[in-house]
Amino acid sequence: MRHALLLLAVLTGCPSEDPPPVDAPIMIDSPAGAVCTGQLYDRCSSNTQCMSGVCRMFNNLGVMLCTQVCTPGGAACPTQGAAAVQCPANSMICRPDAANTCTPP
Repeated sequence: MRHALLLLAVLTGCPSEDPPPVDAPIMIDSPAGAVCTGQLYDRCSSNTQCMSGVCRMFNNLGVMLCTQVCTPGGAACPTQGAAAVQCPANSMICRPDAANTCTPP
């Protein structure tokens, strides 16, 4: 009988404390919103991330955005929602006032 109780204690183990915590990813200040898909005025880091094939730095905004080539005085740049987008003569690319509200991929 003693051997059976000893064997049972060995097989079931001793009661333990809570299991050690599992390392989980920590999200800090995660931006909200949809993931950018390469639409005009989405954030980007290379031309290949943009449907237009044009990713440029906008120093006034401090970010790189998908944009497209434009001709000043020609066809207007596509709007950003209801906001008009300018085509400055010095850059000849559509220049929005802000980035789209999406998270870069």
